[in-house]
Amino acid sequence: MDQGGERYGSGKIKRPHSNLCWNTKANDIINELRLSKQFRNCPITIIDDRIDTKPIDDAKVFFVRGNASEVSVLQRANTGEAKFAVVLAEDSTPVADQKTVLTVLAIEKTNPSIVSCAELNDANNEEHLQRAGCDILINPSVLISRLLAMSLQNPTVNKVIEELVSQVGNEIYRIELPQRCVGRSFADSLQELKKSHGVITIGVERNGNCLINPHSDFTLEATDFLLVIAEEAPSL
Repeated sequence: MDQGGERYGSGKIKRPHSNLCWNTKANDIINELRLSKQFRNCPITIIDDRIDTKPIDDAKVFFVRGNASEVSVLQRANTGEAKFAVVLAEDSTPVADQKTVLTVLAIEKTNPSIVSCAELNDANNEEHLQRAGCDILINPSVLISRLLAMSLQNPTVNKVIEELVSQVGNEIYRIELPQRCVGRSFADSLQELKKSHGVITIGVERNGNCLINPHSDFTLEATDFLLVIAEEAPSL
């Protein structure tokens, strides 16, 4: 891979791990990713048609100028080889969701196995993004509204959430259920994993649904995933 992260107007960038559609929040996203072991050194390709040069000083960040909803632009960014894609809304209006949907459609067409995460402005457009194949939907306005309301009732909530969503300190991890926990109760596994690995089990993912703090006698199944809080990804 070429180093220096300059603009590539033609030709492909070799094997990027992530594509990122740029806006003012992207700089913070990249900085946060760089705190993660998984993304610390991975190449990231920014795609945008409103700027002319790479907007961030990072040797492993590359830039392709163009409309990310166009397959030819995604091909230049080598999206077919990428593992992840983050699509940020062009602005905060519901209309911007239309371009987000088109971009996700193009990304999924170029690389059906990619994990796509998109910013959503209007909850009414959620179904459109899901039909486009988007894996993860984030609606900042809803999250902010709920956090503000919760913080009024409990002023420490925002501090807890801030740490859990940062790469610094404790984080939430999704892990495969250890074989030794199959058939055991949630309470038994919570106690055992805290004692043996220092992690706090807060919930279970079953069939794509998240069950936070299930009943103590909730029986764990082999296909379940655990949601745990830990300082780093636990190896169980």
